[in-house]
Amino acid sequence: MGLHRLGDLEVSQDLDFEHRSWRVQRIGWVLFSLVLLAALLGLLGGPGPLSTTTAGEGSPLEVVYERFARHNNPTELMLQLQPGAVPGDEVRVWVNTQYLEAIQIERIEPEPNQVEISPQRITYVFPLSDSGAGGRVVLHLMPQAIGRHEVRMGVEGELEHRFTQIIYP
Repeated sequence: MGLHRLGDLEVSQDLDFEHRSWRVQRIGWVLFSLVLLAALLGLLGGPGPLSTTTAGEGSPLEVVYERFARHNNPTELMLQLQPGAVPGDEVRVWVNTQYLEAIQIERIEPEPNQVEISPQRITYVFPLSDSGAGGRVVLHLMPQAIGRHEVRMGVEGELEHRFTQIIYP
């Protein structure tokens, strides 16, 4: 640091310090921009083009969910059953209990007629309006456990999907 004369003024300046300060500011702006971009894309929890995805796309059972969710922040799983996927007048949708221990189910639309509990899974029984008709089930969830959770869900029979959901703090 030294004194430099500018007209009638003596100014102290440290150009090395100023250059380092500008470099740190630029790095900070880049990091802030990357975090903002990640949030807009849905990588930090909440809906976004990289967060919302579908398991089993094009199959008789599709599950729409968020890859990244936040602890104590509502999220949902939407199951879409294609017409003719299940014979009969009811559909039996199951979810693994390990996942259900990590989240809290706020409500299910439509409400199931029956709930069956076993050590590995919980099965929800829904009526179908017409025999062989398709349908949609929405599970409104509140994540309770932070971390990576394997989700296994399906319709009794041969339809099963496995996917991972990450719960951020």
